Amino acid sequence: MATPEATAKFDGPSYRDFETPDGDVRLSSVGIGTYLGDADDETDAAYVDALVKAFETGCNVIDTAINYRHQRSERAVGEALRSADVERDEVFVATKGGYIPFDGDVPENPSEYIREEYVENGLVPPNETVQANCMAPEFLRSQVRKSLENLGIDSIDLYYVHNPEKHLREASSEQLEGRLRRAFEALEDEVEAGRIGAYGVATWNGFRVPSVRDDHLSMERVVETARHAAGGDPALSAVQMPYNTSMKSAVTVETQTVYGERMSAMEAADELGLYAFTSASLMQGTLAEKRIEGAEYGGTPAQDAIEFARTTDGVGTALVGASSVEHVEENLAALNE
Repeated sequence: MATPEATAKFDGPSYRDFETPDGDVRLSSVGIGTYLGDADDETDAAYVDALVKAFETGCNVIDTAINYRHQRSERAVGEALRSADVERDEVFVATKGGYIPFDGDVPENPSEYIREEYVENGLVPPNETVQANCMAPEFLRSQVRKSLENLGIDSIDLYYVHNPEKHLREASSEQLEGRLRRAFEALEDEVEAGRIGAYGVATWNGFRVPSVRDDHLSMERVVETARHAAGGDPALSAVQMPYNTSMKSAVTVETQTVYGERMSAMEAADELGLYAFTSASLMQGTLAEKRIEGAEYGGTPAQDAIEFARTTDGVGTALVGASSVEHVEENLAALNE
């Protein structure tokens, strides 16, 4: 697990503090995401090389998920950690659970695979599953252990519940809160056991869309749910949401109410003491191809887009996909300034 002592070497304005019970862990203001790419050996190797280069460049935040590239992204992160000249306690590893993952590739019969691997053994209750997303406690516990195996590490620094707003397509807000509470109870147990350091909620729409939307999440209610699950101060420590030069609503739109005051999702995270990770800094590469007017910092289009995200007030770490060494060298230039 990343420690305050090991990450203290990451100093300067390009690094921020993530609060833990043992002290502040220093995190790079740009982290590497591992969502995109084909599920093949060539992409695996490219990710490993890119991640090793990222560690060498001063990036110590890696974001992945068990369902990314059918578990291949987690395994590539694990291989990079073993291959790089870096100590485990210098690197902050975040992953996610919630989506039912395949193993290496899409099976010939996906429905049959899910039924045999997850439903028949009771891990995934069908009545608590929406669009292949499940937050059932036993399922999440199994996913934590599988992620640890894939990553080849003893503990995960941050474990997200992945896109829980999906459940609002079929469940009421009260049902969602019940599912989240049980998920958080399971993750509190995982923290107590030392398998994860903290947990968070990773969203796409949830926090940044207006409350009239059926996929809106109240960040204040999420925190309250975690407090009920923990019976006190929870290990809920972070949120993740998309933010870039084309998707600014996390900062510009008041979608949240905290302590009776209207505010943006980014302001809500700060008010509630949650570290904010932002995803889609390059909007899956599209912002690397065309410079956005008004977001010019003197670099390449990709560098300007990343600089826009990481220097926005309230952003802790801006995540950017980088599946090649060349992309890493370009995207992480700010960490060497």
